[in-house]
Amino acid sequence: MRTWLVLLCIAVVASVLLPACAGMDRRTATMPPPPPETQPPAPPPVVGRSGGPSTVPPPPPAVAPAPRETYTVKKGESLWKIAGRADIYGDSTKWRRIYEANKHQLPDPNKLKPGMVLIIPRN
Repeated sequence: MRTWLVLLCIAVVASVLLPACAGMDRRTATMPPPPPETQPPAPPPVVGRSGGPSTVPPPPPAVAPAPRETYTVKKGESLWKIAGRADIYGDSTKWRRIYEANKHQLPDPNKLKPGMVLIIPRN
């Protein structure tokens, strides 16, 4: 009975080990080098409605900032007068738009100095 058990154990071990050893070089008892790594297959092309491959649309163009001009303050001018000029807004009540665009250099909208360069928003 023991012989059967020993033979059965040998058969089981051999069935596990022999396939693993099948690729070994018997002279050096080492495994052959692994196959070179392969790149994963490329994904299939996306098919558009027309049935042909579609291309990825280009990114939208960057939004250009709103156009703006500058105006150099002259002696005796105010934001009210500048906004009322025909070449600026033609409406004195829009002086606040000029003030909001130039807060960084105008702590007080009533204290303009000749030579200041103001940004005139055009949107």
